[in-house]
Amino acid sequence: MAKVRFGSNDDLILRYVRRGRVWRPRMRGRRINWAIVVEWGLVTAAACLILCVGLLVGLDHARPDLNAESRRFADAAVNAITASANPDELTARATRDFAFANTVEYSTLSRRLKRLGPVVENRGCQGQADLAGWSQSELVTAHYACELKLQKSSAIVALSLRDDADAWKITSFYVGPPRALDRPASD
Repeated sequence: MAKVRFGSNDDLILRYVRRGRVWRPRMRGRRINWAIVVEWGLVTAAACLILCVGLLVGLDHARPDLNAESRRFADAAVNAITASANPDELTARATRDFAFANTVEYSTLSRRLKRLGPVVENRGCQGQADLAGWSQSELVTAHYACELKLQKSSAIVALSLRDDADAWKITSFYVGPPRALDRPASD
């Protein structure tokens, strides 16, 4: 019982041969061409690298458009809401969930907006849009903090946005208390 034959295939025959007390495999027929295995491994790795780079470049190019668009909406919304000090301006730009959930807080928000007084300058909103999820319906959100210069003070307005099918909508809105402006030292 020197030879045992397990499988037979036209391409490869694998036999176990007893050498001393140990059975060792011995291959006959076609050998594995390692050059082809390495070549296909490199081609697969290169294809995956190209796809990943394309995905990252695509996401990177999409973000500046979202950032600019959401920043314009945030600036315009803050200017309109603070200029009128009317919560109806916020309701018109808010998501349904936010508008219906916060009807009690509108009186507090209205008092805070009126306490700010007239806005001298909106120094611009700082923040960015974020892509979340890899499903068919990607969730695009944006978070901004806007510094407002008032006549005798300044205030921060923070808001979060969500990109609905047709336009940006406000999902949260916060008006910080006014704080005194830093006065330059007089000579």
